[in-house]
Amino acid sequence: MKILFSPSEGKNLTKIISTQDNFDFLTQLPLPVNVLKENLLRYLDILKEDDNVICKLFGSKNLKSKSILDEMVLSLNIGKTNTQEAINLYQGVAYKALGFQTLSLDAQKYIFDNVLIFSNLFGMVRAGDKLPFYKYNQNFKHDGFGVFELYKKLTPMIDKYLENQEILDLRAEIYIKAYPLKNKHTRIEFFKNQKKISHYAKYYRGIYLKEMSEKKPLKPECLKINGLELVEKKYHNDVLTLSYEIIS
Repeated sequence: MKILFSPSEGKNLTKIISTQDNFDFLTQLPLPVNVLKENLLRYLDILKEDDNVICKLFGSKNLKSKSILDEMVLSLNIGKTNTQEAINLYQGVAYKALGFQTLSLDAQKYIFDNVLIFSNLFGMVRAGDKLPFYKYNQNFKHDGFGVFELYKKLTPMIDKYLENQEILDLRAEIYIKAYPLKNKHTRIEFFKNQKKISHYAKYYRGIYLKEMSEKKPLKPECLKINGLELVEKKYHNDVLTLSYEIIS
């Protein structure tokens, strides 16, 4: 089974370790180097534009704080920084709920073998693929550059990669729209008091992935999670949607 997951705005900071740009890490990723490198170079060009554009790229009000300036330096030197496994690079709500470093080695291996993260900058990557730090708001669009534009280029390659795979889609809505699945797959929804949640769904996606890696059910609908109750199963247009009510 392949489990599709979203990235996060929050990331672990890396360090500048070289004086020369080195994009060799791109050759280890599952999608074509030429498309990824073109996108990366366009990103670096945008980082040289005026502050208003960079603020939108970063999703920040200004570039004055030390933390933002540190992130900008790392982003500008993206080819000179050290890399880390994608599952450890991202540090948002879902990743904190997952707690990858606290999982058993067996659960970690399951994630390395099965999880695909839909990056804003590098397209679909495997959990164990090594990436550098970057700052990139998912809603940023500028002169033909953006998440939707990247995935439009990558769609045929991702289609091929996922061909004949059983898929559990734990992505946020923007990534579902950027790359709509053509395969039969399972999708998860979370409800509180019978109302669908959006922001806090990030947390429960992390919990869901954690439980999948630890319990390894034959099918997602067989998974039992404390605090969640499976209340509905719907099948429509090759999509099985599992709805969970938060009961704790």
